[in-house]
Amino acid sequence: MEKMQIYKVYPAIPEPLSFLDYLARNLWWCWNSEAIELFYRINPAQWEKIGKNPVAFLSHISQRRFDELSNDESFLGHLRRVKAKFERMFSYVSQIKEFD
Repeated sequence: MEKMQIYKVYPAIPEPLSFLDYLARNLWWCWNSEAIELFYRINPAQWEKIGKNPVAFLSHISQRRFDELSNDESFLGHLRRVKAKFERMFSYVSQIKEFD
């Protein structure tokens, strides 16, 4: 009997939303309420069901939903605000390290 192979297909995150994947893999989101709200906005029920794990969560979002969000100016504005805060914080941290 042949061994069965299992393949998992993940959605492709559109370029305007690409920061979501980066953010999901950095624990900074845990203590930023706007970042938490950003993930929640994508699919509130799924966010709760997955246990608020953004890496696992993003793999359970449909391609159609990602495509909708990539054209949602309100969501994109929220994403830009979160990204700007993230970049400011890491810029500040690297400035501090320069003085060590």
